Amino acid sequence: MNLSTLGRRERRLLKIGGYVAFFVCSFVLLCYLLFPFNRWKGTLEELMSRQLDRKVTIGSVGSWGVTGLKLRDVTIEKVEEDDDDRDAGIFEKAATKAGVKKKSKKKKKKKAIPLRIDRLGLRIALLPVLTGKVGVCFDARLFDGALKGCYVDASRSILGRRSDSPPSEDDPRSSLDVKLRGIDLRQITQLEDLVGLPFNGEVEGDVDLSYVAGLPRTARGDVELRVEDLQVGEKGGKIDLSKAGGVLQGEITFEPIVIGDLVLEMEGEDGVLQVENLKASSRHVEIRGAGDVSLRQPLLLSAMNIYVMFKFLPAYTDKSSMTKTIFSALDRLPKMRKAKRPDGYFGYLLKGNLKNGPKFQPSRSGPTPSSTGAASAASGKKKPSGLPMGLGKKPKKPRPGKPKAK
Repeated sequence: MNLSTLGRRERRLLKIGGYVAFFVCSFVLLCYLLFPFNRWKGTLEELMSRQLDRKVTIGSVGSWGVTGLKLRDVTIEKVEEDDDDRDAGIFEKAATKAGVKKKSKKKKKKKAIPLRIDRLGLRIALLPVLTGKVGVCFDARLFDGALKGCYVDASRSILGRRSDSPPSEDDPRSSLDVKLRGIDLRQITQLEDLVGLPFNGEVEGDVDLSYVAGLPRTARGDVELRVEDLQVGEKGGKIDLSKAGGVLQGEITFEPIVIGDLVLEMEGEDGVLQVENLKASSRHVEIRGAGDVSLRQPLLLSAMNIYVMFKFLPAYTDKSSMTKTIFSALDRLPKMRKAKRPDGYFGYLLKGNLKNGPKFQPSRSGPTPSSTGAASAASGKKKPSGLPMGLGKKPKKPRPGKPKAK
């Protein structure tokens, strides 16, 4: 544009427009920089606590880009109701009314270790908005690693729910894409509290799921997790043997168990994630597994039904006098006797949902005879490769719309 050809009036209007644009941009930038994000802390804590059914506390709230929030020092803690204390209080009131004084013994409950997230970023995904959907991206920094991804809800738009009619299989599909990078198991104190020994290893993984909102049976996708250089215990560490059913007492130096690379691969169709590959092998132990996860909505209520077998090898059982003493006492433990299979493996069934965590039940057989690989795992028959039938990796079938990588 040649300003010399413009008249006096056009130049004046152009100058006024420039001033107005500068004022608006400066005002928006100033509001963005001075916006009191911390005033949202209480609202966000209440909203996240209600959605997760956990007590959530946030250290501080700031901005993340233009459309997001950055939360620091986030703590997620499970709230447990003490039924014993509540019942004891009821009995105490009844005894007081009857004129009987009785002291109730309160059982001390072990407090769950909260989950701490150093930084959690949440922002609106702009691309789904342009296509009439609602998308939220997240980036959590925890356990010296990162958990990031995006969730796109195709049943909603920025104006609300698309339709009040029941969902059908022809509706647009929602999607969940999650990536785990560099999660350090040594930093997850919950594992050490559960087993009594520290875990060492690094977790990498990808989760890719899609489904029609409200119809979990339409879910399909893939889950791939890998724990590199997994090891239980550390050199010079000790274990408390008083937890071993009272058979052994005291503390002894525990020899670390080298597991190696643990791989979990799952493929989902029709709302069920089938375990295609679950294994680890090292000079100390062999691990195999089979089973499935039935997806529910919300996803945290998905039902887990996975059978895991492990077998300690002579390189570990005969490593020292300590290991010989421990394994000679295993057959005297009721739980280990229930888990001991004829082929020398110990079997445990992982049942439960993702929200409350799985329960480990000793079992000599697999999930169910109808499940893929479960009946063969229960019988302990061998393939020519030497693995129990049903526990090897099956060839993946390419799904429509997702070409198989060469």
